[in-house]
Amino acid sequence: LIPDDLTIKVLNDDILLHSNGVILDGFPRTIKQAKALDDSGFVIDHVILIDSSPDVIIHRALTRRICEKCKEEYTPSEELIKEFYAHPPMVKYYHGKGCPACNNTGYSARIMFYEYWELDDEDRNAINEGKNKEALEKGAISRGMSPLVRDALTKVHQGLTTLEEVKRVIPFNQIKKFRNLKW
Repeated sequence: LIPDDLTIKVLNDDILLHSNGVILDGFPRTIKQAKALDDSGFVIDHVILIDSSPDVIIHRALTRRICEKCKEEYTPSEELIKEFYAHPPMVKYYHGKGCPACNNTGYSARIMFYEYWELDDEDRNAINEGKNKEALEKGAISRGMSPLVRDALTKVHQGLTTLEEVKRVIPFNQIKKFRNLKW
């Protein structure tokens, strides 16, 4: 049985959310709305259901964190910056140069990028109407959903990880789609 109150557990870098309903993790086609999302092209990591209707969708990516012991400022190539930004922000970029503490990798520990989408009635109606991924995503972003790429680039701007790591873990089509984000 799933408890009535919200329970959050972190197990092996997975986040499992329980909320008076059922978790679908790897079986999104068992509910009509989840199937419609999947058919629209969304990569579904976790769908939280209450009363057989999705309430929250979480998309996440695990990546390497810059080693604090050898972290230094650097300038990424102009080509790499252009992959992420139509209008690059004025921020400092960091990477790890490598040291004994990180086994000369420049990275130690991991961090998570998140996209958290709390569905509202407008989203559910769009899903039931079979709207495509771009229409669903545009509507969700206009109502406050922050895309995975924004969270990843925010963590780059905070000096927690690198553009190279973001490029490694997030598909290029997602990066390209959000090149015009305002910073």
